[in-house]
Amino acid sequence: MALITDIISDEKPLPRFRKDLELFRGPDEEDGSPTYNLFDPIRAKYYKINWAESLVFQHMRTGMTLNDLYNELLEKTALRVEKEEIKGFYVDAIRHQLLALNLPSESMAKESELLSVGMFKWLLFHYLYIRIPLINPDNFLKYSLPFVSPLFSRPAIIFYLIACTLGVSLLISRFEEYLHTFTYFFNLEGAITYAVGIIIVKLIHEFSHAYTAKNMGIHVPTMGIALIVLWPVLYTDVTDSWRLASRRQRLAISSAGIIAEMIVAGLCTIGWAWSEPGLLQSLFFVISSVTWISTLVINLNPAVRFDGYYILCDLWRFDNLQPRAFAFTRWKLRKLLLGMHLPPPEEELSPRTQFWLVVYTCYTWIYRLFLYVAIAVFVYFQFTKALGIFLFILEVAVFIAWPIASEIYELRSLRKYLHINPRLFATFTALAILFLWFALPLPHSEKFPAITVPIEEQSLYIPEDSIVKALYVKRGSTVKKGAPLLLLASPKLNEEIITKEADEYITLRAIENASHSEIDRPLVAEKQAELATLREEVGSLRAKRDKLLLTAELTGKVYEWNEDLYPGLSLARDEVVGKIANTEQMKVVCYVPEHLLDTVHVGQTATFIVTNTHDTFQGNIEKINPSASHVLIYPQLASINAGDLPVAESYADKGAKGYLKQVGRSRSDYRLIESFYEVRVALDDSFLKSNPPLRFGMKGRIEIEGPWRSKITDGLRYVTSIFWRESGL
Repeated sequence: MALITDIISDEKPLPRFRKDLELFRGPDEEDGSPTYNLFDPIRAKYYKINWAESLVFQHMRTGMTLNDLYNELLEKTALRVEKEEIKGFYVDAIRHQLLALNLPSESMAKESELLSVGMFKWLLFHYLYIRIPLINPDNFLKYSLPFVSPLFSRPAIIFYLIACTLGVSLLISRFEEYLHTFTYFFNLEGAITYAVGIIIVKLIHEFSHAYTAKNMGIHVPTMGIALIVLWPVLYTDVTDSWRLASRRQRLAISSAGIIAEMIVAGLCTIGWAWSEPGLLQSLFFVISSVTWISTLVINLNPAVRFDGYYILCDLWRFDNLQPRAFAFTRWKLRKLLLGMHLPPPEEELSPRTQFWLVVYTCYTWIYRLFLYVAIAVFVYFQFTKALGIFLFILEVAVFIAWPIASEIYELRSLRKYLHINPRLFATFTALAILFLWFALPLPHSEKFPAITVPIEEQSLYIPEDSIVKALYVKRGSTVKKGAPLLLLASPKLNEEIITKEADEYITLRAIENASHSEIDRPLVAEKQAELATLREEVGSLRAKRDKLLLTAELTGKVYEWNEDLYPGLSLARDEVVGKIANTEQMKVVCYVPEHLLDTVHVGQTATFIVTNTHDTFQGNIEKINPSASHVLIYPQLASINAGDLPVAESYADKGAKGYLKQVGRSRSDYRLIESFYEVRVALDDSFLKSNPPLRFGMKGRIEIEGPWRSKITDGLRYVTSIFWRESGL
């Protein structure tokens, strides 16, 4: 681009503005001063300019120098415009290409190269929001406006107010019932009905914007689909509302969609309250609930450039709120943190306005950070995990690292304003301490979720479908190895034994008879093989019957027992009725995440801290499982049971079923979402003397002293382990 000093000088004629530019009166500022909007038809953009800049645009004629223009404004206008203001306006006009400049081909090529954006860079900054125009609705709106005008009439507005008030009243009075309304959309027909209903609501929203704008004489060039993280939403281009000088008219256009959705929500709430349970009531419920949520949470959110943002701009009488608020907040932060005394980006802002601009900026920055992280997490769990990790890194780089790097680069050009001062010293001291806290290796402790378990344990489960015959123990009973615990009887098993014994007797008699007959003697060998099979089956069935007497396999205490057992009660196979363990032999099992596995080793001192009482017990790491655990066999530690380990409940597969049976779970299991390794800790004898005594199943945490390590190292190791584990590379 040509040098500004070559274009703007006191002696040389100033370049004229492009002839296709249009100037429109804008809404007045709070102090009553007029504003104007300059329209660039090539880029379809509006530029807000102040009163002085509008006078420059109107009085500039071909051949005028800077002095000529200054004198012209001095003589023919009541406003005193300084030369620096004229130069500043021309600098902005050059930046936005609003001047008719005859540049050399080399300069034009260089300018084109600077303005061009590669496809990758464009996607990098715009993949969150992509617009796809579909139709030009202006003629349709023009001819159909008389037919929809009654919807904007005073009687209609009164009806809407009554309907919305009634809908809100019904919602408040039956809010509990509203929250628990059952929806009938768990089939293809219901899903289609739901989708059609939501599309109709969104069409009403967009056409409300369009008809309101058209009613005020505004051209509506396009309507189409916008992709927000590849999620389609409808949009309407009402950019030409910048031609309006009344903020009330612009506010009406911005709020038309929200008002229409609230009317629909009110009517659907009434429909839900007055209809019978079924598909129609569920349709009313879904449309009303989605409409309330989308209106109050999404459309009214000023952090994104939806309806709420433009409504806030007009309510605050502050156009281009976001870039102006960001610029002011950056200036404020430079002043507060670096002590830089720069001229503010805008003069004469009241303290109240300054405060709310900073609040709005901080809210928007925090919202964006959480939004981008949420999008990355959503992609991580719902699509490919590698893509989710990539998006997370990309968003951190683009929306956090990039702005910081840009600010540092801009501060280099402002270094003449940067001097040693108390604020700068305090900021750099705080940053240095923060950096050292992250970067320096420091001693630290690691904590892992843990639970007390027996060293030796016997789970008493029913071997066959059976009936209780006799009970020999109860909860708390002390038993010796081999002692009887529970006697069962299985009528079905007894019938099978009797049948097989009868078959055995019949086969034996057949062998005796065949051995005395010349004709049947060749069948003896076959019958003997059949007899051997029957005797083996009878022996197997008798062995099963012998197992119906449950006995203790170790000396210990019955610490779990089904108190509902009584003689004659029917029990199903694999049902657990109790557990036996030696209460004087106890261990602690904890789960260590993969990225911290190198911090533990066998023989290491560990402390077990009970969750509720905070009692501590010393011990040593006895064993580290060499492979990651996929199934969590201790439900107390599961996240769905208020534990600390992230799990998902599912049915046990065949391989895990036998193992789960031993610990008392046979139907479903808890699948660990992340990689954890089971570590066993042997406790010192101090737990025997504890008061109250340590019991099985007590939750807590194992705490160990880890090696000196920086938090940056921990973070990088954690991110790297997740990337390599989940990406499948």
